[in-house]
Amino acid sequence: MKQNCKCIFSLLLCAALVCALFAGCGGRNKQLDIIYPITGNITSFDPQVAATQDEYLIAENCYEGLVRVEDDGTVKPAVAVDWTVSTDQKTYTFHLRQGLKWHLTDAVTERMGKNWDPDITAHDFVFALQRAVSPQTACPLYPALSGIAGAQQVYTKQKSASALQVKATDDYTLVITLRTPDAGFFSTLSGAAAMPCNKEFFTATKGRYGLGTEYSLFNGQFYVKNQLDTSYTLNKNQEYKGANPTKVDNITLNIKDENSKVPEKLESGYYDAAFLTGSEYGALKKKDDLTAIPMPTPPGHFCLTPTKAAYPMKKCAEPSA
Repeated sequence: MKQNCKCIFSLLLCAALVCALFAGCGGRNKQLDIIYPITGNITSFDPQVAATQDEYLIAENCYEGLVRVEDDGTVKPAVAVDWTVSTDQKTYTFHLRQGLKWHLTDAVTERMGKNWDPDITAHDFVFALQRAVSPQTACPLYPALSGIAGAQQVYTKQKSASALQVKATDDYTLVITLRTPDAGFFSTLSGAAAMPCNKEFFTATKGRYGLGTEYSLFNGQFYVKNQLDTSYTLNKNQEYKGANPTKVDNITLNIKDENSKVPEKLESGYYDAAFLTGSEYGALKKKDDLTAIPMPTPPGHFCLTPTKAAYPMKKCAEPSA
């Protein structure tokens, strides 16, 4: 399938983070589905507690944070439309896009009521970051957020969550103050730990937030449609009105077992993309038919089939954990 448009296919494959972003392209009518192998190491859809490659993959596709960061370091709008940074590089002020909505499944509507349809606001980011620095959450990426003023005092239980210097000055303005300048802070904000969380819904799940699709509230380009023993299906979020629309319709995450022959399935076209170790890549018989990008962490190659090679890969920034 040839595409006369440029799409962003973004994957970071490392021990701490995998994100797959399929950004929009125009001028096509065919349905585009992606099949990708995973280990199935998923216990929650809660981005603040995401800890495995597979959990990060889902978090980075099914939620959207304040900004996105390109592989060249360029910061792009996401939920935030614009922002300013103070001259001392410690105060970040974000202005959020108005009218953005959560993806409401039937289960969510049943739990919250048929008239419940809140906007995504600055308060959702305040609550998310308060959760991320709370010792009760045990967020794996807390170290990357520990530079926010007040974070260490909250994490060590010296102060309450309100001491965290993340404030909503109104529904669509968020102000974050750091203890010291952090050159990687935008990258931190584009990661799973900084994804928004609606406090009302979180409370309504009564301690089961993220433990299944009925206890999850997504705002990204995709949402988890099906959770089976052998696969997860991410469907395009039709309610998504953000800055990074996708033209990918479905992502099927196939759970591979120890007998799975990923290289062979990649060569045959069954998988549209996969990460291969050095030895797996070396054993491929049809290297010339694949687009392969060397990956330093872990060492190996990220490979795309000819069908999906029109979607060039762009790396995300690694979280500074």
